[in-house]
Order: sequence, then structure tokens, then C-alpha cells
Amino acid sequence: MTQTASTQAGGGGAFEEISHETVIFLQLPDAWSMLGHLHYVDGDYLTARDCYERTLAFVADASETHAVYLRLASIYLREEQVSLV
Repeated sequence: MTQTASTQAGGGGAFEEISHETVIFLQLPDAWSMLGHLHYVDGDYLTARDCYERTLAFVADASETHAVYLRLASIYLREEQVSLV
């Protein structure tokens, strides 16, 4: 699913597919992780941060924990840079 999501420019249908999956599987960290990745690639860092933080609530179960930590750190650094300006 990661390859499908990243190959579609701007999210498009992938957002709808992942959002639908998230509604159905609210307790699956991979759904939140994928949704976070889509928002991150689309430049919606606040929503991506929320999705990544929710993913980390399921740390033991998330298959992409490393990628989530990296992108979440990137978002935190962006927010820090914005607040310094």
C-alpha cells in the first residue's frame, strides 16, 4: 500500500482509500501510519503529525515505526524552525 500511496501525486484516490480503511480499522496503527505518510507527502504536516502520534500509541503493533519516528521528528523540526522565524 505504501508504493500505491506514494506514486499518486497529491494523494487523490489514495487519501479516500486510506481514510476509508482508517474509519473501518481505527485500532490498526498501519492505517494511521499510511494516512500520515499521505498527508506528509501532500505537505499537510499538522494532520500528518496527528496521524503519526496516534500511530505511536500502538508502538508495539506498528510495522513502520522507524519511518513514523523519522517523519514525526522532521515535522517537529519544521515546527521549531517556523516558531523561531
